[in-house]
Amino acid sequence: ATSDSPTLLGGTTNFTASVTSGTSVAYAWDFGDGNTGSGANPAHSYAAPGSYTAVVTATNNVSGSSTSTGVVVVSPDVGIAKTVQPTQIWPGAVVTYTITYSNAGTAPATGVVITDIVPAEIISPSVLAAGAQITDTGALPPYVWQVADLAPSAGGTIVITGMLDANAVVGSVVTNTAEIAAASDWDPADRTSSVVFTIVDQPIVGLAAINDSPTMLGSSTQFTAAVVAGTNVSFTWAYGDGDTGAGATSAHTYAAPGSYTAIVTATNSTNSIAITTPVTILAADVGIAKRVSNPLPPPEAAITYTLVYSNAGNTTAANVRITDTLPVEVTDVVVYVSGSTVIIDNNPEYILDVGSLAPGAGGTIVITAKLRPGLAVGDIFTNTATIGTATVEAGPRPNTSSAVVAVGDAPITGLTATNDGPTLLSTSTQLTATVATGTNPTYEWDFGDGHIGAGPSPVHLYSRPGTFTAVVTATNNTSFQVATTVVEVKSAELVLTKDVRPAIIGPGDPVTFTLTFTNAGSAVASGLRLTDTFPAGIDNVTISVNGVAVNLTGFGPTYIWDLADMAPGAVGIITLRGT
Repeated sequence: ATSDSPTLLGGTTNFTASVTSGTSVAYAWDFGDGNTGSGANPAHSYAAPGSYTAVVTATNNVSGSSTSTGVVVVSPDVGIAKTVQPTQIWPGAVVTYTITYSNAGTAPATGVVITDIVPAEIISPSVLAAGAQITDTGALPPYVWQVADLAPSAGGTIVITGMLDANAVVGSVVTNTAEIAAASDWDPADRTSSVVFTIVDQPIVGLAAINDSPTMLGSSTQFTAAVVAGTNVSFTWAYGDGDTGAGATSAHTYAAPGSYTAIVTATNSTNSIAITTPVTILAADVGIAKRVSNPLPPPEAAITYTLVYSNAGNTTAANVRITDTLPVEVTDVVVYVSGSTVIIDNNPEYILDVGSLAPGAGGTIVITAKLRPGLAVGDIFTNTATIGTATVEAGPRPNTSSAVVAVGDAPITGLTATNDGPTLLSTSTQLTATVATGTNPTYEWDFGDGHIGAGPSPVHLYSRPGTFTAVVTATNNTSFQVATTVVEVKSAELVLTKDVRPAIIGPGDPVTFTLTFTNAGSAVASGLRLTDTFPAGIDNVTISVNGVAVNLTGFGPTYIWDLADMAPGAVGIITLRGT
């Protein structure tokens, strides 16, 4: 058995069968694709390309025999694939389509035509081809290429480059389809290929932001933002003080001086980027502090006012002026200035022209004066200084400062303390304090025995004899002084001893009693009386006295003597003898 294959798909394959011997032979065919036939010379058209095995069986009424023959059916199989770069594109950008085509079949492809309807959004397209030769037929739609016959496995590429129309609508999705056709093509599945891209905003690049600061407080700061590239860009601002704005140009007025960081964010449908720009808001902040050397001076005393001024702002304060109206309660005023400060008016209102103060700069003004005669203790007066500038100000520092003066007491001098001691115990001690000068003094005492008192002439009763140092403090609202006085508190201290000799006696034996008395204290003892009651059985009593004079006023058995005053250390002896 034989056939005339290979056969082009769609054509007829002719078969022939013969035998070397036999009569009345019948032939039955199985073409290998599920179809059958008969006869010595059948013909068959295959529905698909490929390799088949046709089997023929020859039979008669005596015997039968089978044989086979190979059949090859060939066909072109053209296909196309299309890609696009990028898949997201913005107006004015370049887009590139790449068409890849080939013949994957087993027979040459003839009459090959590629059609590509390039979207209207692509302008100024250009074509670059490689591989098989193509010819632009110039037919509509825009590109119809006649491709040279493609042998099996042959193919090529077509690259179309164009620009997206500047008026293309952002957000649109654009589809492009390429199609390939041939005179004969076995597989229609890959005859078309479509790609899509989305029209987006051009990405933002090169964002920059500037502002016209430093700006004076109260004035508007102008902001500008720009991008090197990007479409449909919107700008939002965060000014750094909690407020926001929008637009490529923006203006903002800050409420306080200082350094701020403004942030601008540029956004479109493709991306978002941000950048910062530093902002400086300027303002002066002049302040003044006034103090007085003695807020409680005595009458007609000298006082000194000190004014300290400075600029704590972040810009120079221009035309700085200090005004100080001195109270009528002071006289003999002298003002001391330094640097470029000029006194342009005085008495009682002093106006001092400081000029300009750079940030952090300042100075000191000293004013000396005396309290005017005739002021009463307790009079109060206030002096206020004010500072100002022609430059816009902001900040916490005060522009005014006051010093209050109250006329105080005359200072205390010459404090002395005395007492009327020495004082006998149980007798009060009179203490006295005096000052040479000073008004409204008050006196506080420490009597030296753990007790205290007050007043210029206190009386104090000490509870024990001894020497005490009393301390007095004289105080008024401007001064104080301390003085001491030594207090001596005296007391008599009587001591009596009695002795008997011998200690053991018999009837009729002599016995001697000795009474010794003394004043061991620090004061004279007076009004003294000594009493001695003799025991019964002692007779013939005789008495002798030495030392302190005595006067016997009572006689045995109870003897009573009135004693003379006894000075400290005085000693007396009374001797009684009997049997």
